[in-house]
Amino acid sequence: MKKALITGVSGQDGSYLAEFLLSKNYQVFGTINRDSKNLKNIEHLLDKIELFEYSLNDFEIAENLIKKIQPNECYHLAGSSFVDYSKDNEDSILNNNVNSTYFLLESIKNFAPNCRFFLAGSSEMFGLSNESPQSENSVFNPQNIYGISKLKAFDLVKNYRQNYKIFACCGILYNHESPRRNPIFLTRKISQTVAKIHLGIEDKIELGDIESARDFGCAKDYVEAMFLMIQNAQALDYVISSGKIYKIKDILKCAFDFVNLDYKNFLKINPDFIRPSPKIQLFGDNSRIKKDLNWQPKTEITKIIYEMIENDIVLIKTQNKIK
Repeated sequence: MKKALITGVSGQDGSYLAEFLLSKNYQVFGTINRDSKNLKNIEHLLDKIELFEYSLNDFEIAENLIKKIQPNECYHLAGSSFVDYSKDNEDSILNNNVNSTYFLLESIKNFAPNCRFFLAGSSEMFGLSNESPQSENSVFNPQNIYGISKLKAFDLVKNYRQNYKIFACCGILYNHESPRRNPIFLTRKISQTVAKIHLGIEDKIELGDIESARDFGCAKDYVEAMFLMIQNAQALDYVISSGKIYKIKDILKCAFDFVNLDYKNFLKINPDFIRPSPKIQLFGDNSRIKKDLNWQPKTEITKIIYEMIENDIVLIKTQNKIK
């Protein structure tokens, strides 16, 4: 039985990946933040996986994990995962994303050199790109500390692959959604607010530039891509994207259509939420992973948004004791 270590197993991607690997008869080990009390995404898996408390900036913990588990595969999904436009958290974002990758790779090199390693990268590594869509050959030009931190972690993956022959690869992930998406992200903010409007709890939604656009996909589809990358004969980096671009307005209309309402009657544009919009949009060219690994993004954004709203309606009813 293969053993897999998933850092950040209680997050959106980690929980779906744990389910997927269990269906493949893996023995799954997962890490959670020692300060985290939120295990909702993996409540149904707690008797099937083994959990470890984990600090992203503790080398000794990383070493001990790799020594103890001796994993066949390591999926590094934990880290700072939100583009923060303030300057307050820059140190922690850099430390979390860069140091944790180095600690795991160095531990694998020293104690489990046959372990295959996957890093969750980000489209924010492309930043102010010079072309659209972006492929594996596009130039990286990150414009925020999150994108910079992910690019530095990506460079570490390349270094360990080239210099130490570790099977290490990076999936350059574009936006991917699900009912387990953290509420700090825009799509979940939309699904939660639409659910509350539908239930009569709120009467408006505040957003910024609804004409801005991104590549949105499905989290369940993307964890399958991670798995296929680890099984590949060669450690290669791939863009993981839907290959389609949607305006926020499209997501908003889809969400309100689901509850038979017109978004225009509930939308308030808040100038404080408007961020600089790139001249060239971030959306991914996924042709290489489709060709090499026979991966396909299967789930349309409409289906994802509908599932998110259905889920949030149930959650909000439960929280507010609404029948």
